[in-house]
Parts: sequence; structure tokens; C-alpha cells
Amino acid sequence: MVLIERVLPQAVRLGKSDPRRIELYFSQALAIAELGDWPRARDRLQALHADSVRHLGEANVLTSRIAMAHARLIAKMGEPGTARQMVEALAQSQIAELGKEDPATLDSLSTLAMLRAMSRDHDASVSLQQELVAIQTRRLGADHPATLPHRITLDNMLTDAGRNDEALPVLESAVKAMVRVRGPQHAQSLRAQLNLSSTYARMKQFDRAIPLQEQVAQVRTRLLGPRHPDTLFIQLNRPMTLSQAGRPHEALDLVAQMLPVALEVLGGQHPQVHGALKFQAADAQAVGDSALMIASSRQLLALQEQFKGIDDPGTVDTALLLETRLRSLRRVAEADAVHQRYVTALLARDLATLSDDQRELVADIRADANKR
Repeated sequence: MVLIERVLPQAVRLGKSDPRRIELYFSQALAIAELGDWPRARDRLQALHADSVRHLGEANVLTSRIAMAHARLIAKMGEPGTARQMVEALAQSQIAELGKEDPATLDSLSTLAMLRAMSRDHDASVSLQQELVAIQTRRLGADHPATLPHRITLDNMLTDAGRNDEALPVLESAVKAMVRVRGPQHAQSLRAQLNLSSTYARMKQFDRAIPLQEQVAQVRTRLLGPRHPDTLFIQLNRPMTLSQAGRPHEALDLVAQMLPVALEVLGGQHPQVHGALKFQAADAQAVGDSALMIASSRQLLALQEQFKGIDDPGTVDTALLLETRLRSLRRVAEADAVHQRYVTALLARDLATLSDDQRELVADIRADANKR
């Protein structure tokens, strides 16, 4: 970062349409993101992309690289839907102008497959990723450093789609190849090992998932520092895995350490912060800590209302769970207040004004009420 700051005065002296100037500012934005200041990096990339489109054109390779970096960062910050719309449009333009096997197009399609997976569009993500693996294997070979990330991503998508038995053997082989080719501390090797640990966890192989997650967390902490977003990503995954493994006390200890830092660095809108609070409340319930259970549930509900809206299905689901927990503790007045604020308000709305997810939730709520 210091080196980049030193050369920025040179960039100022270059013309606004000079690709060297845009490249220098792009390097600065990537360095800012690597240091963990995601909001600042996002704003820089957004402004830089607009400049690059204006001076170099939409189809320019550098413009495409900036667009991809911007989209990936937006997705990491918890807005995969927005990022997907950006990349869908860019990829179609590149296919028309450059062809599907152009490196810039392949980069966009790879990002698009990832964003489809984040949107839980599993069939579409797997289909596109299989096509990318076939292209890269034909061009470069199965164990080439540029092919291995595509193989690992495909196996992770298969796992997300519930096709674990199909994915695991190939994923283990690809991760071993990645570590051999790139080295155990390379960023791609660490991401590959993290993907493998997640697959183990989904398959309930916690004796393999937990040590691998700890290993990746230790390396990332040493290389990036404890407050870097990539470090926090794995540190927030670890208590969730411990919780699923039936070790709630360890999960609670770890999330108590990491959650304040995550809120400060990632922000209250981030999905992983919400996930950590959800697991914290469940683990507190499991160990009989009703005060922490209610406090975590209320904190999660407040964040969801702030960032998603009071009638978002996820917000209302959290409200229903909090209401149930309050009633189990005979805190009826508090439970009634939660129901009135979140549930009654949603039920009173005109169905024509609701989204499909909201209408489905309303139907479920009314069905449950009829059963009682």
C-alpha cells in the first residue's frame, strides 16, 4: 500500500484517459480492499469504473477487471443480488463482442456462477461452472493453476446443491493439487481448504471439519491480522460448526470473542453477523442461558429490521422465534408486543402489495394459527 501511495502522484500527472492512470488507481483500490476497508474500496471502485467506461469504453479489458472487482466486493459485503445484475449484463456483452473463451469473458462467467450460487440458484450455477471447468481443462489441463480454482468451485457448488457424495472425492483431490501447486499458505489454497472444511461440516464429518477450520483460521490470522474481513469470515464460521457438532459452550465462547469485532468491521447488515447471532441465540437456549438467548434474538431482530425492513420474511421469522422463546419463559406481555409489531402488522397488509415470499409466510402463519 505504501508503494502504491508513492506512485499515485505520477498518476495525477497522467491524462484522465491514460490506462496507466486508471491502472494505478485500480491497484490502490484493491490494496484498500485487501487491508479490510471494504466500504472505502467499494466507493473507489464504483467511481473508477465510471471513469474507465467514460474514457476507455465498456468492452475494454481494464474496465471489465474493475467491474468484476467491484461486483465481487459488493457480494462479499452482503449484496449478491446487486452484484449478479451487474455481472449478468457485462457477461452477455462480452460473449457477444469477445467470445465465450476470451479470458475476460471467462472471468466474468466465473463470477456470475459464484453469484448464482450465492442466490441459491443451484442448477444454474452448477451448469455454468461445469462449462467453465470443461473449457479450462481443454485449454490448460486439469491440474493447471488456472483450472484448479474452477474445479474446487464446482465441487463446492455441488455440495451446496446437496450432491455431497458426488462432490467430496473430487474436491479432496483438487484441494491436494492446489496445495501442491500453490503452497499451503497461498490465498487460493486457504480458500480451497475452507471450502473442503465446509463440505465436511455439511456431511456431519465434524472431526475433519473443525481441525481444518482451525488451521485455516490460524494461518489467516497470522498473515492478515485478526480484524481482516477474510479472517473474520472463517472465525465466524467456526462457532457455527462447533454448534452443529453439539459443542455449544465452545461455540458461545468463540462467538463472544468475534462478534463485537465483526460488528465493527463488517457492519450490522452483513449476513455472517446475522448468522452468528442466530447461532448464538440457539446455543444459549441449548445451555439454558435464557438471558443471552433473548438478548441475541433481540439484537438480530433489530439489525434485520434496520437493514432489511420490518416486514421482510427473515425479519418476521426472527420475530416469531423470539415470540416463542418469550412465551416459553412466561414473558407474555413482551411476546404480545413482538407479535403486534411484526406479525399483526404484516397480516393486516393487502396481499396484493406483498412479495411472493411474504405471501408464503403469511399463509404459513395463518395455517399455524388454525392448527392451534
